[in-house]
Amino acid sequence: MKFGISANIIRSQFAGVAQLDRVSVYETEGQGFDSLRPRQRLNLDWYEQRWTQNAHIKRKLVGHISDRIGSEYRDQLWCLNYEDLWELAVGVSAPEVAITLGSGSDFSNGYDAKFAIARTHSYGKSYSALINCRNKQQIIAGVYERLQQQFYWFVFRDFDVKEISIPFDVDSGEPKFDNRNWQHCYPTIESAVGAMLNS
Repeated sequence: MKFGISANIIRSQFAGVAQLDRVSVYETEGQGFDSLRPRQRLNLDWYEQRWTQNAHIKRKLVGHISDRIGSEYRDQLWCLNYEDLWELAVGVSAPEVAITLGSGSDFSNGYDAKFAIARTHSYGKSYSALINCRNKQQIIAGVYERLQQQFYWFVFRDFDVKEISIPFDVDSGEPKFDNRNWQHCYPTIESAVGAMLNS
């Protein structure tokens, strides 16, 4: 049975929120939070950045999955978080392996899927995606950089560290290729999956 929810409805609701009135904090000084218009009171500028980046990520991954298994589940896929979508995106690209959730690794070949978003750190002085790999040594990772709205795909083998940092320029979002972790980057999801399968 198909779910009765439409991703178009969800997206239209987000679009409606994005149109709420902006108001200067100076116009409401001393009036209390109740008098602020919804956008100011709820700090929607911050959430708009989040739903915009999440929409970009979901559009990319849902498109990749649907291109390979058909559009039957496209609306349902939009209801998943991007970590789940990344696991499925790898799974549909690697028919040789099975998704084995809850068995110590995400895939039957011992790899785990991780997805990270570049964020500022150290009070805005650095900008990187941090891939959590505690107790994980075989990682296939997706990274999203929001300034340039770009995706990057990585495969890490035999890494015995708690976290892998993928650095970017804090102003432009350009990759900092002098960092050795960029040696593990692949141009497409398919090439990253191929490297995973050949390891």
